[in-house]
Amino acid sequence: MVVDTGVLPSRGAALRAAIEREFGRKDFAYIVNTHAHFDHTDGNQAFVDVPIVAHQNAVEAMTRSYQAQAGVEAFLRARTGYQAELEKQLGSVVSGSRDEARIREQMAENRALIDDFRQGRLSLTRPTVLFNDQLTLDLGDLAVHLVYFGRAHTTSDLVVHVPELRLLIVGDLFGAAWFPGFRPSADVPRWFQVLDSLPTGDAAVERVVTGHDDPMTGDQLRAQAAYLCDVWDGVATARREGLTLAATRSRLAFEGKYPALSGLPRVWQSRDMHVINVDTAWGLQSESAARTLETLIGAKGWEAAAAEYRKTLAGNERYSVVEAEMNALGYRYLRGGRLPEAIAVFQIMAEAFPQSWNAWDSLGEGYLFSRRLDEAEASYTKSIALNPGNQNGKRNLETVRGTRQDFTNETREALRFEPSARTGLKGGYFGQKPPGSVPGVFAPGIVSAAGHFDFAITFSPDGREVYFTQRREGGSNVLMAARLGRDGWTMPEPAAFAEGFPSNEPHVTPDGKRLYFGSNRPRPGETAADYGIWVVERTPGGAWGKARYHGPGMYVSGARSGNLYMTDITNVAGSGRGAAIVYPWVNGQWGAPQRLGGGVNSPEVADHVFVAPDESYIIFDSTRPGGQGGEGDLYVCFRKPDGSWSDAQNLGDAINTPGTNFCPSVSPDGKYIFYTRNRDIYWVRASVLEPLRARTLR
Repeated sequence: MVVDTGVLPSRGAALRAAIEREFGRKDFAYIVNTHAHFDHTDGNQAFVDVPIVAHQNAVEAMTRSYQAQAGVEAFLRARTGYQAELEKQLGSVVSGSRDEARIREQMAENRALIDDFRQGRLSLTRPTVLFNDQLTLDLGDLAVHLVYFGRAHTTSDLVVHVPELRLLIVGDLFGAAWFPGFRPSADVPRWFQVLDSLPTGDAAVERVVTGHDDPMTGDQLRAQAAYLCDVWDGVATARREGLTLAATRSRLAFEGKYPALSGLPRVWQSRDMHVINVDTAWGLQSESAARTLETLIGAKGWEAAAAEYRKTLAGNERYSVVEAEMNALGYRYLRGGRLPEAIAVFQIMAEAFPQSWNAWDSLGEGYLFSRRLDEAEASYTKSIALNPGNQNGKRNLETVRGTRQDFTNETREALRFEPSARTGLKGGYFGQKPPGSVPGVFAPGIVSAAGHFDFAITFSPDGREVYFTQRREGGSNVLMAARLGRDGWTMPEPAAFAEGFPSNEPHVTPDGKRLYFGSNRPRPGETAADYGIWVVERTPGGAWGKARYHGPGMYVSGARSGNLYMTDITNVAGSGRGAAIVYPWVNGQWGAPQRLGGGVNSPEVADHVFVAPDESYIIFDSTRPGGQGGEGDLYVCFRKPDGSWSDAQNLGDAINTPGTNFCPSVSPDGKYIFYTRNRDIYWVRASVLEPLRARTLR
C-alpha cells in the first residue's frame, strides 16, 4: 500500500518503479491520498490499475483545482509567484551554503511542476474508493484504519492508523518541525475526537509519519495535541467567564508552560503562532461574521446589510471576523455575477484587515469585474505596496490601465444604419480607404461602433461576405453578418445560423465551404449549454446550412491543406490548457491534435491563432514578458525550412498597445491584418510582417 504519490506528475512512473525495485514485487493493494493537494496526488496517474482511496471531498477539490480552467490558471499563478519568492530568497543567502542548496532544489522542483502543468503532463487521476467517516482496509497481515480528521488544512484530510505497527500517518496535519496550529474553518472538536480514539498504553502509537518532515515519536504528537487541547479549553473557559480576547491572550501565555514545544519555531509572518492559535480558537468559538453578513444580505439586500454590519457587528467580540471566510463569501458572489454584493463584502474585509495585501487584491478584482477602474487601480496599488511580490496584482493593475485606455480610445462613432439596411457603401471592405503601416479603425459606424465590443472578423474568399462578433454593454456575444450586393453592402445583422445562443469568433475556411464559430449551447444529446466549436456548410444555393457541433476548442483557423488550428480549452491534446494546437488533415480525416512548437506556445501559450492559408506564418495574441502589458500583444511565428515554427516576434509598438490586442486574422487576399484593440476592429497592411520575416529567417 502506498500513501500519497508525490509532487510531480512526470515522476509518478519513476516512483512506482522505485517501489517495485525496493520490494521486489508489483502487487499493489491500494493507493491512499491523505488529502487532495497536488503534492500528495499528482503521481496517481502511474497507478491507474490500483484502487485509489481517499475521503469523498477529495474528488471535487482535485477537479476544481487541477482540471477546471480557472483552478489551473490560479494554480500556475501561485506557483509562478512562489518561484519569484524563491528567487528573491536566493539572493539573500550565502553562496555555497546549505540554504542556497535547499532553495535551488525547491526552485528546480517548482520549475518542473510548472512545466508539467503547462505541457499537459498531468492526467488527473481521481480516487476510486471513497468514504465519509471511517474505512478499514484488510491487507491480510495488517488492518489499516482510515479516519476522516474533519476540516483541517483541507476538507479531505485523513489519518492512516496501523495498530499492529503502532504507526500513524498524518499527511500535512502535524510535523516534527512545525508549530501546531488551528485553521480558521477547522472542525476542532472532531480533531480531538479522532486523536482521543487512538489506543493508549501498550498499543499506543509510537511512530508518526508526516507529509513534509522527519517522522515524529508518538510522544511528540501527544504533546502537540495536548497543547492544542489546552488552548481550546482555555479559550472556552475565558469566554464563559466573560473575559475579553486581550485578557484571554494574557491568561494563556506560552512561556514556561509548554516545554515540549519550546524548540519549535513560533514566528510566522512576524506573528507569534501561539497568539495566532489563541485568536483562531477564539474566532472558532464565536459566531461567524461572514455567515451573519451573508444572512443579512439575503434578508435585507447588500446596501442595508453592509450598513447594519458596520453598525452592530464590526468590532463586536461576539462575532469572529475571519479573512478567509470573508474572502470565500466575496468570491461566491463574484462567481455568481452578483458584483455589488461581492464588492460590499470585499470592502468590509479590507476595513477589517487594512494591512492584508490579499484583502485589497480581492477588492481590486471586484472593482475590475465591475469596470470601476479608478477604484480597482487604487486597490491594486495598495495591495502591491503591502506585498511587492504580488504578481497577480501587478498583472491585474496592467489590465486595469489597459482597459481604461481601451475605453478612452474607443471610436465615438455610433452605428449609422439599422441592422440589414442598405448602406450604399460599395467596393471591397465596405469601400473603406485601405490603411498603410499604421493601423486604423475598420468601418467606423458600420462594424466598429461606440458602446460595442467588436472583435474576431472573417471574410469569405471573394470578399463579399463579412462576419464578426459584437457585444453590446451588458449583453452576450452576437455573431454579425453583412453582404455586398448589387446595391452595395448591407448593414451587419445577427447571422441567422447562430441566432438563439451566444456565439462568437467566426472563421470562413480558405475554400469558402465551411464557417466555424464558437457558441455556448447544448451539445447533441445534452440539455445543459456548454461552449464548443460549431460549423455550418455551404448549401448548393450558396447559403449556410444548419449548425452542427464540431468539437471542443476555441478560435478556429483553417489552412488550404485542411489542417485545422485552434486553442485547446479542454486539454484534449494533452498539451496544457490554452495551448495552440493543430488537427492535421490526413487521408481525408483529422488526426490527433498536436501542440504547436517553436515560439507559438513559449514562453507563454498563444491565445487566438490565425494561420496563413499556405501555413507559412501564424499570427496570435499572447501576454508575455517584454510586451506592452495589458491583456495581450500580437506576435508572429514563421515556418522555417525544416517545417518547424520560428521564435515569436512581437509586431511592435505601432500595432500593439498597453491595452487589449487580440483575435488577429488576415484578409483572403493576404493584404491586410485585422485585429481588435480599443474595443474596435482595426486593420493594417500585412506588409508590416516582411521586416520580421527577413529578420527571423535570415
